[in-house]
Amino acid sequence: MDDKELFEQLARGPLNRNGFDESMKRRINDSLDRPAGARRGARFWPLRWPALGFSLLLALVIGAGVWGLNAGIGQRDNLSESTPEPVETSAASSAQPVDPTPHSAVAIGLRQDGNAPDSPSTYRTIVVAPENGKLTYVRSGEGIWMPYKTTFWKIESRTVSAPSSQLLVALKSGISDAKAANTSVAGRSEKLLYAGSRFVSIMQTSADGTSRAFVNQVTDLDPKVRETDPETLANTEYSFAAALGDAANGQDAEEWAIAREEKKWVAKKPAGDRAAAVSDWTTISVELNSDFAKDLPLAVSGLQLDRNAADAYISKDGDTAVIVSNNRIQVVPYRLSLAEQQPAELTLRPNESVVMVQWATQAKYVDNWKQMFDKWFAASAR
Repeated sequence: MDDKELFEQLARGPLNRNGFDESMKRRINDSLDRPAGARRGARFWPLRWPALGFSLLLALVIGAGVWGLNAGIGQRDNLSESTPEPVETSAASSAQPVDPTPHSAVAIGLRQDGNAPDSPSTYRTIVVAPENGKLTYVRSGEGIWMPYKTTFWKIESRTVSAPSSQLLVALKSGISDAKAANTSVAGRSEKLLYAGSRFVSIMQTSADGTSRAFVNQVTDLDPKVRETDPETLANTEYSFAAALGDAANGQDAEEWAIAREEKKWVAKKPAGDRAAAVSDWTTISVELNSDFAKDLPLAVSGLQLDRNAADAYISKDGDTAVIVSNNRIQVVPYRLSLAEQQPAELTLRPNESVVMVQWATQAKYVDNWKQMFDKWFAASAR
């Protein structure tokens, strides 16, 4: 094959292989080794044609090899982008075994009302947590101990001026302060309706029997302010629209309360006749967000409730449930079989109702809770 034939072959397209093969090297060498007169159409040039042909041929072949290499790299890069490494699917993740033993701790706040409408209410908190895989850590104490940031705030009812005048105050870590002697709030009594996240819902009743509901932050219950300013709650309250922002969907309520209804915390506003019982108020059809109620509405599928159960709460990790009936509360590790559950049973007092259920699910917070309540509470006889 002479130089012309080689160039015609190269002109047909890129080489099928990257670089030289033995056959092509042999043909090129044979062509170069022939004398100039032996090749057709040979002419005299200052630079020998075979050398020129070799130089051009070498440049074309190297170029073709580089072109083929770049094309191959480009194809591999595109393939890598379009077909990434397989990722574990949610189905595969959900197939992972779940430890059925309980790991969540719960703080349950209870309010006990007197028999008479103007009787003062009393409060207590029960804490239940796992020890060695069982719900055997139980502590109780007076007041509503509400988790907030890195500690608990103790909400307690404080008598001011007269036995019928009671205010709700909150003490960080339960540390008492010097009581104020001012009696400007005489003639008002207050009842806690809800405590959770960083908010409280309070019903305030005046001496003339008129009532008004407020939603405030727990820090607004500073006793030094409360006992000197009778309008503290009104001055620091959250309106419904301001509290929920866009989630309010245009709905507003100048006065509203947080109450338990159909196994979830809901927002309610006074009905036309301003019934004294919050349960008779109108329910606002907007879900409370996690700023107010961290525990989500209960999903009861798979949860076997006692036929006498009036309400139930569940931890966000789904390992523990609080089941409330008329005269008792059971804290149940319900992922275990019925034979293994061994719930912690707590006796409810007459006229006692739940105003708070708050959870700790991570081990470090559960341990912190137990350390704090070992200091604040004695072991409970349930």
